[in-house]
Amino acid sequence: KFTKTHIMATSLSQTPPHPSSTLVNISDDADLRLIRVLAPATSSPSNFETECTTAIQGGDAAKLLRSVISNGAVAGLLEDEFSLDEAVSAFSLLTVYLDRVGDASVEKELCAALAES
Repeated sequence: KFTKTHIMATSLSQTPPHPSSTLVNISDDADLRLIRVLAPATSSPSNFETECTTAIQGGDAAKLLRSVISNGAVAGLLEDEFSLDEAVSAFSLLTVYLDRVGDASVEKELCAALAES
């Protein structure tokens, strides 16, 4: 049985068709699917999805990670709705965005925030 998270992990492990492209070009819209998985754990899933989608479409990995962290989406992975494997996979996918930030000091800040969340 493949869960949403396993499908996303498979999509992200494939090389994007245009490595220099923005976040929008991550294979098979895995980024948007990840946000849909995380949204129910937030206080306003609709606003969360809109905020994250805007960041994705703008190619702003830092903004995306800040939205995920500030809306409590990471903490939601520890709820009973997700298995441990699903939570770890989703968290691993979030760390992929750290490499896309483009500023080492911001990457370090966001990495620490992810770890604390």
